Amino acid sequence: MATPKARTARRLSPPARRRRQRQIEGIRDDILRSAATAFARQGYRNSTMQEIAAAAGYTAASLYTYFENKEAIFEALVGMLVEEFFATFAAPRSGAFAERVEALLRAQYEVAEQHSDAFAFLMRMAAGAEPMPERRGKRHPREGNEAFFDALSAWMRQNAAATDLKGVDADEAARVLWGVSYAFIIDWVARPGSRLVEQAPRVASFFINGVSGGGG
Repeated sequence: MATPKARTARRLSPPARRRRQRQIEGIRDDILRSAATAFARQGYRNSTMQEIAAAAGYTAASLYTYFENKEAIFEALVGMLVEEFFATFAAPRSGAFAERVEALLRAQYEVAEQHSDAFAFLMRMAAGAEPMPERRGKRHPREGNEAFFDALSAWMRQNAAATDLKGVDADEAARVLWGVSYAFIIDWVARPGSRLVEQAPRVASFFINGVSGGGG
């Protein structure tokens, strides 16, 4: 027998269902933002569901309507960032290779800035500075880094001609770009309030021209 909640959902018109879905997504986003702030400020283990709920403006009981536990919130944060970061590789790019590199970096840095608390927290966790929650059947963030590197290598093969890479293969080029970019990201994480997206031209220039000709 259908539950009253299920029967109510069936009675909703398509526009009403869409509005309800948007409302649910908005509440989940509020919770994820509050959780990211809590994790960034006091660490994953020291953050409680009650604190996250209060910061989001909801009761602890209502929080469990949307997330089973704190681990589920963590997984949702990881999934959100992974999805948005990997989407930057699929976006069409135009112009010279250097312009495409800068556009890719800018898109990725915009994602990082939009989710700065979550990004900074997960960067610390991937580096081992923050304890990792138990994730049964889930990949470690370091495995996510490997997947990101594979995607960047594939992007290089799709977007760079042999003359663009000056004899360097796509995997090596991806490793160099990620190394330079990572250094700027770490500096951004260490300086709250700074703008990462403004560094995209400098990172692209270092990658394309090297230290002697880069940096802007």
